[in-house]
Parts: sequence; C-alpha cells; structure tokens
Amino acid sequence: SRNLPRKQRNGATSDQKVFICCGGYPDFKAAMLRRGWFQNEDKDSRHFDLKWAMASNMDHDHLQDFQAVNHFDRNREITTKVGLTRNLRASAWHSGKEASEFYPRAFDLYDPGERAEFVLDFKHSKAEAILHGFVEDLSFGADVTFSHDVISAALKICMRTVTDPEEVMDCSPMAEDLGSVPNKEWDLLSKVNLDDPAK
Repeated sequence: SRNLPRKQRNGATSDQKVFICCGGYPDFKAAMLRRGWFQNEDKDSRHFDLKWAMASNMDHDHLQDFQAVNHFDRNREITTKVGLTRNLRASAWHSGKEASEFYPRAFDLYDPGERAEFVLDFKHSKAEAILHGFVEDLSFGADVTFSHDVISAALKICMRTVTDPEEVMDCSPMAEDLGSVPNKEWDLLSKVNLDDPAK
C-alpha cells in the first residue's frame, strides 16, 4: 500500500485508517477509536485518511485523493449568512430570480453601504408596523390609537417607499426623496411604542 510506510512511522498497522482531530470533539475521537481507527496526535501532519478540524486548520491545496476532511474549501461562500446572501444575489443573472423573491432580507453590517441600507430598512419597517397597528386598532374599535402626526409621518414614509420612480422622475424634489426618511419624521416615529400607542 502506498500509505504503509507513513502508517508504520506513526504507529498504525497497515490495515488501520488514520485520523487527526484538532480541538475537542471527544465523542468524535471515541467513535473513531471504537471503529479501529488510529489517531495521529500530530495536528500538522499530512499523514491521515481523515482530518477533523476547523477550516483554518485545513490545507486543501495539498490533500491527496484518498484523504477526506470535514470542511469543503471556501465553504464560507454558502455556510455563512454573508457568503450565502452575496452568492444568492449574484446568481440572479443565472437563475432569472432575484434573491428578494425567495430569501429574507439580509445585510452585511461590516459593509458601510449595506449598514446604511439596514438602518433605512429598519425605519421603513417601523413606519409600516405603525400603519398595520393603526388599521388593526380601527378594525377592533380600540379607544386609543396612534396620533394623527404619527400616522401622517408613517404614511409619507411608506408612500415614498412604494412610489414608482418613473411616476415622479420629472419632479426632481420628489424623485430625490424616494425611499428617504427625513430626520424630522424619524424623530417622531422613533419614540413610538408599537405595543402602547398611548405612550
């Protein structure tokens, strides 16, 4: 066997599979030993059939065909929220579907532009929640609901969010305000308690 010399050097018999386990994982180690595998204690060794470790402890470039590891190379592209979000957004040209059609809103808060989008989305969501609450209060005949000023500000914000840009492109001030939340309106809405309109 092409692996016989290295197995003998590490103390394994010729028919034993060799594993490396970096970190804790006592259950994994016990399960492998019960199955007759030999544990190579040298975490940096290239002599193994299976290596169980953090992705940062993997050298994917030097793996041989018979070796297996518990992480795909560059798996962050699909196993982190940021990686998955970016890839789904980029796949629109290929799939013909925008990620927003099937994937929840998500933002990379390390990116200044996306952080600003998140803040704006939060403000839009608050305005929408106020209007939903107002309609619900009316349908149940609530004695107290949000003030006229609060409803007016929330309605303006939501109208700017859903207005088609083509409808206002000839009016520069309206076109520039689309999707915006002026400080004056946010100062008012930020103080609103959605659970208790009277506060």
